[in-house]
Amino acid sequence: MSRLRVLAALAALAVLGCGSRGGESSLRWVDWADETHRQVVVDREPGQYLGHPTTVLLSDQRSILTVYPKGHGAGPIVMKRSGDGGLTWSERLPTPASWATSMETPTVFPVDLADGRRRLIMFSGLYPVRMARSDDEGETWTELEPIGHFGGVVAMSSVERLRSLDGELMALFHDDGRFFRRPTSRYERISGFEPEFKVYKTISLDDGLTWSEPEVIAEHPEAHLCEPGLIRSPDGREIAVLLRENSHRFNSFVIFSPDEGRTWSRPIELPSSLTGDRHVGGYTPDGRLFITFRDQEPSSPWRGDWVGWLGRYEDLRRGSREPWAGEARVRLMDNRYAADTAYPGLELLPDGTFVTTTYGHFTPGEEPWVAAVRFTAAELEESAAAAPAGVPSRPVLRVGTSGDYPPFSTVEGAAGASEAAIRSGFDIEVAKRLASDLGFDLDFRPFDWSDLAASMAADDFDLAMSGVTWRPGRAAIGWMSRAVAAGGPCVVSAANSPELPRRVAVNRGGILERWTRERFGGGSEITAVDDNLSLPGRLERDEVDAFVTDSFEVEHFGRDGWRRRCEPPLDRKVFWVAPERADELGPAVDRWIQRNERWLEARREEWFGGGQPRDELDHLLDLTARRLAFMPPVASWKSARGVPIEDLERERVVLETAERNAARFGLAPQPVRDWFALQIDLAKAVQRRTPASAPSQELEEIRPALIRLGERQVRSLRALTARAVEAPSPTKLRVLRPYLTEGETVRVHSALVEVLRALGAGV
Repeated sequence: MSRLRVLAALAALAVLGCGSRGGESSLRWVDWADETHRQVVVDREPGQYLGHPTTVLLSDQRSILTVYPKGHGAGPIVMKRSGDGGLTWSERLPTPASWATSMETPTVFPVDLADGRRRLIMFSGLYPVRMARSDDEGETWTELEPIGHFGGVVAMSSVERLRSLDGELMALFHDDGRFFRRPTSRYERISGFEPEFKVYKTISLDDGLTWSEPEVIAEHPEAHLCEPGLIRSPDGREIAVLLRENSHRFNSFVIFSPDEGRTWSRPIELPSSLTGDRHVGGYTPDGRLFITFRDQEPSSPWRGDWVGWLGRYEDLRRGSREPWAGEARVRLMDNRYAADTAYPGLELLPDGTFVTTTYGHFTPGEEPWVAAVRFTAAELEESAAAAPAGVPSRPVLRVGTSGDYPPFSTVEGAAGASEAAIRSGFDIEVAKRLASDLGFDLDFRPFDWSDLAASMAADDFDLAMSGVTWRPGRAAIGWMSRAVAAGGPCVVSAANSPELPRRVAVNRGGILERWTRERFGGGSEITAVDDNLSLPGRLERDEVDAFVTDSFEVEHFGRDGWRRRCEPPLDRKVFWVAPERADELGPAVDRWIQRNERWLEARREEWFGGGQPRDELDHLLDLTARRLAFMPPVASWKSARGVPIEDLERERVVLETAERNAARFGLAPQPVRDWFALQIDLAKAVQRRTPASAPSQELEEIRPALIRLGERQVRSLRALTARAVEAPSPTKLRVLRPYLTEGETVRVHSALVEVLRALGAGV
């Protein structure tokens, strides 16, 4: 954090509860995230990322047009229309063929012509910036065509008619040095590249038909200025441009022009209350200023959410001197994943109603969708009068961790939850980033492995992150996430120890104790210990002949001359969500893991000494293996009660549910049905091979977990259809080996290739 940021944060704390204007009331914090009556679904498609909308109010002053990409910034442009001020929205409208080639966030603006007509212009950025136009209120459009030999990111983010003799248009955009003069892919890695953020203006003298060579209007020696949002002063004589700060080392910035963009002030920091991304503003009927944006203020409990701010134009100049300047800050909707939200449109209807439109991860675990929020300034003022003035507290994520399992979780210093404890490990690092991205403060809570299941059932914490292994007995409680790593049991012994050790030690209460008793219980003396870290010392002191650990921990516990024998790495390490938070937090954690796979792989390299790259196909096969792992407990339950293995009515329900889920996610039902029909056949085969034994789980506990696994498989199939997929390799299929024969594994391989091809994935 920069020195300026630290000073700003301290200043913010100093004024909490104090007047922001020397005696007037403090900034009020209004939370409308749960006020669903204000929210309108503009577009939503299960499994499809929809984002980054902008809007334009048409000449009739009640119709709104919006455009947005199918994808994160890049992707085919979608267009919709509302004829009733954002209350309802049309189906997706036809668009020109070139709109499918958009490489950046589309932006749309009105241009009022001298003859009373209104022209609409839409831009799409990167290199070169392209533009389409409509001269009939959006009924028909031209193709996207280059406007010059230059590129930029989010071009254009503002367009304004200047008050000059020529009445030119000024458009503002930015670039970070990658796209301005070359056709660089957004995904290309440029060796030695250092970003140079510059904000540009370009001028049109013919109502948006052609545009001038851009010139720089703002840059900063340290800050990364971008995404200019233009707002005029109430008297129209000055232009302010609010700027996102992309390095997140400073507040957002603002520049001013007193002469219609000919000269500009140096960039100054905005107040903390306006720190965020992609500012779009408009005036209330009584002359106050409302600005909507993505909250990026580090001390805000709503960081990463879609917010708005109500205040005065003069508040833009207050900076860190009055960090919470303004009258009200409002959370419009709760974004459930990182800061992936809020490139908003904002329109003011004649009756004083604001209609602001954006995208976000508004449903935990789902792809983002597009929403509109409708309100008046009077409604916001009324809510602000009853809202608190102090900064609300952030929600807390309680994470259980053992502290005794390197490289996942270790603790030094004071035991328990004391702040003096120094925690480290793969799961500790991941927990910190996960909590930050999902908008939580973090509270680590210790657990003992023998009490873990009971602690989860008792809601002692929200999430267990300490190298937890997936097992059917655990998976029936709460939600077990996507796998983040895979390992297997290891037996560590002295070099001269017998193959079957006489005395074996293992940590008490975990999966390894069960494996040890199954493997050595018939002929060895097994000691279960409460201090996992004491295992190597017991072997060194000759108290045992061997101890059991796993392929992650063995590197920390090994000694020169000791022998290691490890099983194949088939045990999946997961994050375990408690039942109380499973439906909300479980899908959100899965989505976070999926989005951060590249970062997670770097952490595996660091903490495990080697990578374990995982992709969506790994996840689908893992879900398939989890389903099969439930079959022995199901078989034991049926055998104990004399229930036949085959249940045709239940099979019908499973297949019909699979078809419904397929339709929900936009997939052809028959291939999905075929995939689940194969799994039913394999499940019955596993059950028939299972020896009779006392049941370890009730069917009523298992069935909800199986239903959830089925839906997660359909989600995974939907994700796989969005990209080219390589046919599953033997390495990927080995997760099925504990349950299937070689011939059955071949059937899975063939069926998976067929279903992916039938669903449109390139295999």
